[in-house]
Amino acid sequence: MSGRRTTAIVTALTRRRAMTSGTAALIVAPFVVRSGFAQSPAVNIGVIQPLSGANAQFGINCRNGIEFVADAVNAAGGIKALGGAKINLIVSDATSNPITAPAVAQRLIAQNELTAVLGAYASSLTLAISEVTARADIPFLTQAYADEITGRSLESVFKVTAKASVIGLAQVNSLSRLQKRPAARSRRSRSCTRTPPTASPNLEACAGPQRTPTLRL
Repeated sequence: MSGRRTTAIVTALTRRRAMTSGTAALIVAPFVVRSGFAQSPAVNIGVIQPLSGANAQFGINCRNGIEFVADAVNAAGGIKALGGAKINLIVSDATSNPITAPAVAQRLIAQNELTAVLGAYASSLTLAISEVTARADIPFLTQAYADEITGRSLESVFKVTAKASVIGLAQVNSLSRLQKRPAARSRRSRSCTRTPPTASPNLEACAGPQRTPTLRL
């Protein structure tokens, strides 16, 4: 992830956290919290993944990975830039259905004070959910690939992976390089062709096993 994108994400999360908790006065400058202040309340992060339906296994794997990282951050003392605030994950099932996914996102946002939302594995789900998070002005971070996710001028939507077009082009270039490679020659042919002109050729290597002639008297 580029430095500019990382800065934008952290700035958005910090601003949202300060607004939802009523502690905007804590922030003196970007990423700086006044020292000596009590530990901040937990930071609510929404997690929307397809936990049922066709993409359930992928969604469950994504959820498990997010929970693993959140537990590690909390165990290490929480989010340092927010006074050691702990991460509180609120998980919802996107149901692998882009038609119902927006309603799930809307309900998650309405029932909780969220600092950000993570999701939603599939690009179709991510496109639908990001419309809801953008209207609510909540940062949405996704690992989906579709170019359209960040191509709609939604300032609160961020991708942590390359675009699908970039990945596809890289694969095409890789296949092209493989096809242009010369076919590997056998060891036997290389030993024959690389024999210096001044040296005697290795006839046994080039011609194969030689039969010893039988002398008849």
